[in-house]
Amino acid sequence: MDRDLVAARLREIVGPANVSTEPAEVERLSKDYYWFSPILERQLAGKVADVVVNPTTADQVREVVQLAVRDGIPITPRGAGTGNYGQAVPLHGGMVLTLRGLKQVDEIGKGHARVGAGVRLGAVERKARPLGQELHIYPSTYVAATAGGFIAGGNAGVGSITWGTLWDGNVLAVTAVTLEDPPRRLVLVGEDLNMIIHSYGATAIITDVTLPLAPATPWEQCVLSFPAFERAMTCARDLAEDDALPKRLVSVHEWPIPSYFGHLAREDAIVPGNACLLLELADGLTGSVSRRAADYGGTLTWSAPSRTYHRGTAVSDFSFNHTTLWAKRADPGLTYLQVVFDRHTVLSQMDQIRQRYPDEIWMHVEYMRAGGQVAPRALPILRFTTPARLEEMQDFMDAIGAPVRRPHSCQLDLSRNRYLEPITSAKRLWDPRGLLNPGKLATAPAGEGGRSV
Repeated sequence: MDRDLVAARLREIVGPANVSTEPAEVERLSKDYYWFSPILERQLAGKVADVVVNPTTADQVREVVQLAVRDGIPITPRGAGTGNYGQAVPLHGGMVLTLRGLKQVDEIGKGHARVGAGVRLGAVERKARPLGQELHIYPSTYVAATAGGFIAGGNAGVGSITWGTLWDGNVLAVTAVTLEDPPRRLVLVGEDLNMIIHSYGATAIITDVTLPLAPATPWEQCVLSFPAFERAMTCARDLAEDDALPKRLVSVHEWPIPSYFGHLAREDAIVPGNACLLLELADGLTGSVSRRAADYGGTLTWSAPSRTYHRGTAVSDFSFNHTTLWAKRADPGLTYLQVVFDRHTVLSQMDQIRQRYPDEIWMHVEYMRAGGQVAPRALPILRFTTPARLEEMQDFMDAIGAPVRRPHSCQLDLSRNRYLEPITSAKRLWDPRGLLNPGKLATAPAGEGGRSV
């Protein structure tokens, strides 16, 4: 079956305007932010779909999937493409199925929001706050990131210092379409959500989600500057572990990382040579927290009142993997890792890394809850030289008890994932021909594949 015939059949399902074989458009929608990694940038170059389809209803999604299953065509689902691991890159051609057309907000009720997979999280937050509610967690890319994309490829984000990761009750329900023949529509709740959260969109296609909402809090923002990174870390841990302190972000950055924060630097929030701590705090707390920070040598260098929250400069724009984005804009030779430090020995582990790589790695830590426990989760910035050197760094961190979640592979390595069994079981049950995002699960069941159109 040739591409033009497949495109014609897809147009019958979703309408002519929602199917494209135009090369520039197909190439654009076959990419995500994998270029954060110099390894993936080379590996995924030239990987493109044959056709892009943009359904606007869940029924259309099911019809598109039925066509693909019957003809053995690979499908790569896509949200906004803000992921960093190549999750949205088609390794075997076929269709890119964009979910941006599923942008309905079905309900914002007390304590929950039910929305289409393609709704931007920023839009959910904007609709919820006038009703006295807000999202529990969202990625630093929340202006563009979609609800379905965050669940399929995300992990944690702004708000995780209070509410934890996606697995900590921050997804209430997911509706998804399987790649069986015929496709089924499933409603997943409770432990069944582990079959689809952070599965790289390789087990089923998310069509709508229900997210928890919390009572809205007026959030202040501030930047604290410290002459030594260790002092910033100690202060950050003190604040992060203070359960009585309402907060949405505790983000620590070693110099020279703060020098990459263009907007903040222009507002004199950054002190040359100093580490910085970015905070989102409940209204009226900046003053008392800055006084607490003074005990660690910290100085308040910038703050914004709650009335300006998400208007103009936001400290969350420099947190999580937005930090990496700013670093790469300043110096394309930089990249990052994802490291799980031990909460008790984090500073000694960092000292070992500095001694081994004194001019190659700089620390960036997001304090968050995981499984109910406050923990430092790091996205250090590093200078890339060779793949062998990068692998050596990762192996060294593993060896000192700071395991690395390999971000320079487009495969989800389930050997490092505590939800190995539910994800592989779901893949086997729901995608028996291996057509959904083929190649993305490192331990996928036999039959992974499909063919290009």
